Amino acid sequence: MKAIILAAGFGVRMRPLTDRCPKPLLPVLGRPIIDYTISRVKTFGIKEVGVNICHLADKMEKFLGDGSRWGVTLTLSREPEILGTGGGMGGLRSFLKGEGPFLVYNGDIASKIDLTGLAHYHKEHKPLVTLALCDYPPNNNVSLSPDNTIVDFLGKRKKFDPGRDRNLTFTGVSIVDEEILNLIPVSGSSHIIAEALGDMWYLEMRGEISARWLRILTRIRLFFLTTGGECLGTRCPREMFITVRERGLNQELC
Repeated sequence: MKAIILAAGFGVRMRPLTDRCPKPLLPVLGRPIIDYTISRVKTFGIKEVGVNICHLADKMEKFLGDGSRWGVTLTLSREPEILGTGGGMGGLRSFLKGEGPFLVYNGDIASKIDLTGLAHYHKEHKPLVTLALCDYPPNNNVSLSPDNTIVDFLGKRKKFDPGRDRNLTFTGVSIVDEEILNLIPVSGSSHIIAEALGDMWYLEMRGEISARWLRILTRIRLFFLTTGGECLGTRCPREMFITVRERGLNQELC
């Protein structure tokens, strides 16, 4: 299996730190965030990793190199502008095509999510996408109805019923079938997962496990990690695997 790390963002909520340093290169205990990310992906046995870059791309290229420092081979996709999750995948289309399911990992998270379990579940059920969700109330952004169908994803649908539905957080970790590449435009921006999760796909839920996860969105969270937040993570009491199946696609720090 190959992996891609989404690392193109501007890191707006981290400003002014990210005015001169791309967010993935911000240090946590002396190591850039993306250093931990690549190392984590490698522990899953992945040795070919694609990374999309945009903001301060020259600095990203200089640090990442060819991946040899981690014992992996890196393929970089330099975006002229932010292209979204789908656009990030699309820019690495030739890298991913013909290789089967691939791991997608946000470049701004600290996590010890069970990647092996996630991959086994994806292989067993053969969905289009398997999302790792956890219960993290400050950032719960995925709404599920009682039958575990998605009714809102990142505020795209706005159909949440507080008396009926419950919220979980998308961790930024997923396994994606390469078939999704056929749904992504050849050029331009695309948020394919967020756009498609509304009416066309349905969700299945699997049992809960515990994990450690934190999205490094703000300077406060970065401070938490650099001052002993278990370096890569905070406790998430519940994590769930959610699978997304096709339902008829007719429609100066560095």
